[in-house]
Amino acid sequence: MLSATRWLLVTMATMQLGGCSPPAERSPEARAALPCPSIVIAEVAALPSVGEPLPAANGATVSVLSPPIVTTNDVVGERLGRAEGRDVLEIDLGSEAAARLRAYSASHVGAQLAFVVDGRVRQVLRVLDPIAGAGLIVDPGDPTEVAALASSLGDPRCAGRR
Repeated sequence: MLSATRWLLVTMATMQLGGCSPPAERSPEARAALPCPSIVIAEVAALPSVGEPLPAANGATVSVLSPPIVTTNDVVGERLGRAEGRDVLEIDLGSEAAARLRAYSASHVGAQLAFVVDGRVRQVLRVLDPIAGAGLIVDPGDPTEVAALASSLGDPRCAGRR
C-alpha cells in the first residue's frame, strides 16, 4: 500500500480529475467571511540563491521560479476530496493552464513544484510522470486549511476576481 504522501505525488503526476462530487453548499454567513486566496504552482529552484525565497509551512525557505505555471486565475473548479483517509483539494484548471502544466511536466519529470497559498509554500511535489489530465490534487497538510481553500475558491465572489 502506498503512503498518503506517495499516493498524492503519484496522483498529482498522473490522475485526470473528473467524476468527483461537487462541494457542499455554504451558508451566506460562511460565504461572506471567505477571502479569495492567492494560489500559485511554480517550479522550485535547483539552487536556493535562484528564484524568490518563500516561507514554507515547516519553517524552511523554498525558492520558486517565475513565472508560475498556475495561478488562482487558472482555477476553474475546486472541491474537497478524500485520499487515503485525508482531506485533499482537487483543482480543475482551464484549458490553457492545463496545457501549460501538461507541457511543463512532460519535459520536467523529476522537477519539484511548490504549491503556494498566499505567499507561503504549503506543499512541495515532485513530478513523477507527465501529467495527463486537466487538474491536480494537493494536500496542504491541514484539514481545516483544505476545507477553507475549497470553500473560498468556490465562492462566486472569488471566481469573479480570478
